[in-house]
Amino acid sequence: MAPCCYQGAASPVNHIEIILKVAERCNLNCRYCYFFNKENKDFEDHPALIATDTIHHLVRFLRSAPYDLSETIFQIDIHGGEPLLMGTRRFSAMVSLISDGLHDAQDVRFTVQTNAVLINDAWINVFEKHNIFVGISVDGTKAHHDANRIDRRGRGTYDSMVPKIAAIKKASSERRIPGFGSICVVTPESDGRDTYIALACQLGFDRMQFLFPDDTHDSFNVAHTAHYVKFVEDIFDCWEHDNRKVRIKLFDQTMRALLHDKTLRANNPGVSHADIVVFTVSSAGDLGHDDTLRNVVPELFNSGMNVSAAAFPKFLAWHKMISRIVQPSYLATSCAACGWRNVCEDVSRSYTPLHRMQTRIANQPSIYCEALQKVYGRSASYLSKRGVPIQTISQNLNTLHVENVR
Repeated sequence: MAPCCYQGAASPVNHIEIILKVAERCNLNCRYCYFFNKENKDFEDHPALIATDTIHHLVRFLRSAPYDLSETIFQIDIHGGEPLLMGTRRFSAMVSLISDGLHDAQDVRFTVQTNAVLINDAWINVFEKHNIFVGISVDGTKAHHDANRIDRRGRGTYDSMVPKIAAIKKASSERRIPGFGSICVVTPESDGRDTYIALACQLGFDRMQFLFPDDTHDSFNVAHTAHYVKFVEDIFDCWEHDNRKVRIKLFDQTMRALLHDKTLRANNPGVSHADIVVFTVSSAGDLGHDDTLRNVVPELFNSGMNVSAAAFPKFLAWHKMISRIVQPSYLATSCAACGWRNVCEDVSRSYTPLHRMQTRIANQPSIYCEALQKVYGRSASYLSKRGVPIQTISQNLNTLHVENVR
């Protein structure tokens, strides 16, 4: 039996991740888009495209971070709207400004999240020049994708996107770009098996991320719970029996969390986790927190600071204050008693607090708790079948769950 590929965490390093909204307009009109088709209208007051001066201000702001840059990794997630609306020349110049401005950092990594419609050879050359990982928003099957991801005339975009994905896949296989992956929004109509087949087998993605809808306890329809449980179970079934080396972010996070040495981390604070700061920068340079907070608690999302004048230490103090506010001051009874609690704390730390909110306070279990527990259980069983000792897996579990791993 092949050995498990999930290892312990690496040495800690400062990690700053910026969700950079370079284009606050889009060439599509996705029905579920929180940014353009829900109550949030921030983009109306922001420039369509980020200005060069704003990029210079951003670099100055990042350089004011209270960390040793030589021990800091910057991850720049280039978002929109649709970021490719910038055009290749302006986009490439922007990336160069950031790379050159942070030249003494330990690493500067770039990803771009695109609907792929505008990708052509010129864009692939830009991605190659700057070593940019390409994330593509695609919702599985043609029927499901075209039901939500439509253009300004109401037409589905699947057929126009497929050859662009093939071109990106080819560039990745030729090692011209560091890789590519899919981000798929899961809806109550999504079918897990069909979605996996479409993404992995038909389109050729080997990295996937699945996003649950941005609901809270106040907006979630509990009748959909069973659907989300079945969706993740079907995805896991397909993934486990697939011979391809497909990486799914939620599964990766869960298996690493199952193998973390909690005792080591308790005795040596910071040994297992980097000092991670994730925030949003608008096309106007405005600084915000977790992007999904803008719809439910905009007073917590908006810092009132802009990269043109802010210093990173002051922003960081605000960011930590908001992070404490949106974290529960106490665990819900069901969470405190849950055998997966330690694992869930590791996994859910990278997810929005939105899913735990009720009446604007994040003190409840995730609305997707049952689906997450299904993933935790299947992941523990998978590791056991791959030869990982039960004692290693169960170190982070309530003893009630150990038998479920066998």
